[in-house]
Amino acid sequence: MFWWKLLYGLPVAYNLNQRGCKLEPTCKVRGDYDENIDHMLIQCRVALEIWSLALQGAEIELDQNSSAIINLLRSVLDATHGSSRSMVPLFLGWRIWKSWTKSLLQYVELYCIVDASWKSPTDKIGVGWSLFSKEGTPRLQGTAAIDTTHLPLVAEAMAMWSDKRSGL
Repeated sequence: MFWWKLLYGLPVAYNLNQRGCKLEPTCKVRGDYDENIDHMLIQCRVALEIWSLALQGAEIELDQNSSAIINLLRSVLDATHGSSRSMVPLFLGWRIWKSWTKSLLQYVELYCIVDASWKSPTDKIGVGWSLFSKEGTPRLQGTAAIDTTHLPLVAEAMAMWSDKRSGL
């Protein structure tokens, strides 16, 4: 039933707007992409990590003429056909959806720590960010090297912008 609903309109922001609801179209988790089915199940950073870990060793071929979700389903089912992993993609899609809706419907208090390392106007800036639960459990972390700037304060602002683009 879930996969049929997936193909014909799960209630993500894009589909709800198509049905006349007036919603903010951007993803509530990341904030910088439109919330559609492809984004929620495939393109979101967490979904990408889940798929890559679960399908290690499977060769995935993508057809540019199909939607991303149809593409993923077809190629994953072909890659795992006849193996004990053939039901994994169906289960993973369902679990990603359940986690997505739970995170949107359940209030979770998170804390983000961001920092930048600035040496000079000619050196790249090192940035890092960590997302923690209220209890102090690390949820997500990342680092990056970004373009130069003339002021350390601007480097800190760029670090905050960098963590937002990463989905924090």
